[in-house]
Amino acid sequence: MDNQLQEIDHEYLKELGDELYEAEDFFGAIKVFLLITEYFPEDLDSKARLVTCYFWSGLPTLARKQLKELDEETGGDSQDWLSSMLPAHLVFESMVLSDAGCADAVIARLEQYFALGVDEEDFDTKLLLAVAYQHARRYQEAVDLYEEMLLLIDEPDAKVSILIKMIDCYKPLENFNMVKETIGKAAEFQDQDNPFPEIAVERSALAYMEQNYQEALKQINLFEESIANTEFDNDEKKNELICIHEIARLTIKLALNDKKWVRETCYDWIESKIPTFDDPPTQLNGYIYEQLYNCIRYTQESDLLLRLADSDFVKKYAPQLEFAYKALAARMLGDDKQAYQQFDKYKQVFKERIEEHGDNFEEEWEEMKSDEKDIGKDFVIPDNDPPIPVIADEYIERYGK
Repeated sequence: MDNQLQEIDHEYLKELGDELYEAEDFFGAIKVFLLITEYFPEDLDSKARLVTCYFWSGLPTLARKQLKELDEETGGDSQDWLSSMLPAHLVFESMVLSDAGCADAVIARLEQYFALGVDEEDFDTKLLLAVAYQHARRYQEAVDLYEEMLLLIDEPDAKVSILIKMIDCYKPLENFNMVKETIGKAAEFQDQDNPFPEIAVERSALAYMEQNYQEALKQINLFEESIANTEFDNDEKKNELICIHEIARLTIKLALNDKKWVRETCYDWIESKIPTFDDPPTQLNGYIYEQLYNCIRYTQESDLLLRLADSDFVKKYAPQLEFAYKALAARMLGDDKQAYQQFDKYKQVFKERIEEHGDNFEEEWEEMKSDEKDIGKDFVIPDNDPPIPVIADEYIERYGK
C-alpha cells in the first residue's frame, strides 16, 4: 500500500510540475521538480526538466551545474533515459540548450529524436542538430547533415546559408579543396538581384590564408560593394556584415604593411568610432575589440594599447582587461615592475568577476592558459606570444616574491 501511495504521489507531483512548466511558472516548477528529485532520485526525466526550468528562470549557472550532474549520473546510458521523453520535449529542450551553448546536450536529445523516426524531413530540427555538431567540433558529422538538408530546400538564400556553414566546417578540417569547391557552388546562386556578400568574404578569407593579400583586398572591396547592393530585412544582418568587412580590411592592410592606415584605423576604433556598436555588446562587438587588440599587440604600439585599456568599452564590459593591457604595454616598454603590478591586478579583478557569477576561477584560469588555436578561423593575425594568463603568472611568479 505504501508503495502504491508513493507512486500516486510521484505521478501527482510530475503532473503538477508539468502544469506549472506549461504555464511558464518556472520558479514554481523548480520547487516541484526539486521535491521530486529529493524523494524520487531515480527520476531522471524530472532532473532533466530542472535544467530547462533553470535556463528559463535566468539561472544559467544552476542549469549548467544540473546538466553536468545529470550527465555524470547517466554516464554512457544517456540515450536510455532520453528515450522516455516525448519527442516534442526533446526538441523544446534542445532549443533552450542550444541558446545556452550546451552542444553535447543538444546532440544527445536530437539524436534520440531522430532515432524515433518522427520526421526525417524536419529541416529546422536537422539544422539545430547540425549546428550543435559544428559547435561540438564534430565537423564531418555536421557536413554530412548539411548535405542532407540541401536536398530538402529550393530557395537560393537557404542553400547559400547552408553552403556557407559547410565552408566553416571544412576550414577546421583543413580540407581547403572542399572550401574552394563549396565556394564555387555557392557562387552559382549569385546574380544582380542576389549578390550574396558572404561569398565574397569567403573568397577573401581563402586568399588571405594563401597569403595572396592583394587578391584578399580585391575580394573584400567586392564584398563592400555587394553589401551596398543588397536589400536586408533588418539592420542586424547588415551591421554584422559591415563589422566583418572592417575586421577583414584591417587584417589585410596589416598583412600588406600599410602601417599608417592601420594605426589611424586602430586609433579611430579606440575612440568609439567602430563600424557598429550594440549596448549591451554582441559577440561580434567582442570580436572587433579582440581583433583590434591583436593588431596593436602585433605592431607593438604601446600608446595605442594604453588608449585601449582606458576605453569605455573595456572599462564597462571587461574591466579586468584594463589592467592586462596596461601590463602588456609596460612589458613592451621594458618596465617589468609596472607590468607585474598590473598583471597582479588583472588576475585579482578577473577572479572577483568569475566568482561573482558562481563559477570556479581556477578552472577558468587554467582553461584560458591553454594555447589551443582556433583552426580554420578567418583573418588570423600572427601571434607568437602565449595567452595573457600565462604571461601574467610568469610575472607574478618572478616579481611577486
